Amino acid sequence: MPVPGSSNQESVYGAPKSTSARSSKARRGSSPHQAQLPTFRRSLPALAIPATRLHRELLLERDAFMARLTREREDKAQLESWAATRIQACYRGFHSRPRAVAYARRLNKFALRSASSIRLDLADMQENLRMRGTLPDEGESGGKEMLLWRQGVKERARRKRDGKSRHEERQSAAIRIQACVRRVLAKIAFRHLVARARDERYLLAVVKIQSILRGYHLRDWTQRLVPKLRHNAAVQIQALVRPRTSLRILYEDRKSRASLEFKTAKWREQRSFLRIHNVAQKLASRRARLVHRWNWTKTVVLDKRRQRR
Repeated sequence: MPVPGSSNQESVYGAPKSTSARSSKARRGSSPHQAQLPTFRRSLPALAIPATRLHRELLLERDAFMARLTREREDKAQLESWAATRIQACYRGFHSRPRAVAYARRLNKFALRSASSIRLDLADMQENLRMRGTLPDEGESGGKEMLLWRQGVKERARRKRDGKSRHEERQSAAIRIQACVRRVLAKIAFRHLVARARDERYLLAVVKIQSILRGYHLRDWTQRLVPKLRHNAAVQIQALVRPRTSLRILYEDRKSRASLEFKTAKWREQRSFLRIHNVAQKLASRRARLVHRWNWTKTVVLDKRRQRR
């Protein structure tokens, strides 16, 4: 069954490839059974990923790639074995089937040989009987006995010839029945092979559609999650910075003149540096917690989706 929107004809093994698939396949390799290399998802935000989780993801992708490669190699070996068996069966059947012209010539040759052999046998038998003296005389009674004897010999020869012809007919009928049965079995095997290729093509299409849909939903969820995380981070940063600035203003208003004279410009610079350093440390710790929470949420969601599969 041809694929809609494609002018390629259906093949026995594998579905016709589109132009984009052929171009990507040409970039990766030209073998029809070459497995695709694992690709990383580039639609995720540029966040720090722990080394252990990255190593685990790489191991999972490697195991999946090796399993797919082994399965494709086994399918290829099985298909090659089946093709070799079918070719050998067709070749042997072609050589073992009788040909019409050769069969007719062989039948004529056997008929001539059988007739000539019967005549030679009759002549030898008659000569032996004449030599032994048991051959009937050529009189009236002898002529009748000779006629009966010849009729008996002819009857035996006819039965022998009919037996040979019946044996040949049975043999030709058996060969024809075997040819019909083998043709039916070959048609059934071919239909099963075509159905299997069609099912594999449908399965690949379903898996591709599912992967595209799940990728779209994951990217949409990520795009909706990142602005929320940024907004929450900005709100928390502002909540940490604004109280300190307001308290600083109130404290400066209540300070005495001596304390103002004590706190010189250098001291203020050091104090501001320490405050900026403390705020940066708190922001870094907050960012690490947010990244850890986001990675944990993503891991839980992916595990749930894998379990649903």
